[in-house]
Amino acid sequence: MSRKTPTGEPAMSIVQKELFLRETLTDLLQTIPPDRTPCWGRMGTQHMVEHLVDAFRMANGKDVYTGIFTPDERLPKMQAFLRSEQAFKEMTKIFCSRTSRFRLGRPT
Repeated sequence: MSRKTPTGEPAMSIVQKELFLRETLTDLLQTIPPDRTPCWGRMGTQHMVEHLVDAFRMANGKDVYTGIFTPDERLPKMQAFLRSEQAFKEMTKIFCSRTSRFRLGRPT
């Protein structure tokens, strides 16, 4: 049985995800007009790209954050959610580091 995304589509394999990140994502991001109105949530184009860069920098160890903003008793549930394919609810309030030194992936 193959895994499905929240929309019912087949989940991508690790290889497919890597190919998407390496070969497709940048091209897709460059097609988004900077003044595009958000279709979901509150982040504009610039904020969304900065948020993505922050996530990549944390994932690859270039930025290390030691503070945990989730109460200890909620950590197991939060970690399970983050490892799942479950989608965030629209307009979910989440912590954004806003510490990125990058704008659209270029040092400033």
